[in-house]
Amino acid sequence: MQNASLLADYTRPSLLLPRLHGRTVAAVINELCGHLAAEQCVDNAETLVAAVLKREAICSTAIPPDWAMPHARLTEVPSLAFAVGILPQPIKWGGDNQLVSLVFLSVVPEFQAASYLKLISSLARLSRDSRAMEQLQQAGSGAEMHQILSRITL
Repeated sequence: MQNASLLADYTRPSLLLPRLHGRTVAAVINELCGHLAAEQCVDNAETLVAAVLKREAICSTAIPPDWAMPHARLTEVPSLAFAVGILPQPIKWGGDNQLVSLVFLSVVPEFQAASYLKLISSLARLSRDSRAMEQLQQAGSGAEMHQILSRITL
């Protein structure tokens, strides 16, 4: 999305999941990648899963207090997109077994590194907004989550 100005511009309500079902890192990644494929953000969920798991094997993307930001850069992706999922109970993520309850999974085209940096910056801003974070984690639908992300500028 060339003209994105809001965090929500890189996602849609159908990619925002207030209740993930996965109970392992691999299951959560599979679930989110499946939604990105279903919404035609990627051609092949399995390719994205493999790339994200390969990236996680290099270094965990878990960050305090309880987030994970798995991602993959792929050449065949048309535009930057992300899915968000909330776990009803935290799971251990990565080699240090950090507990994670909120997962932002991004798929990044090789040629959109600058847009990805804007996305990361916006997520950092979101993380400092305790009210928005609480609202996000308590949202009952993807539409509610999308409204919250619509208040965060790039």
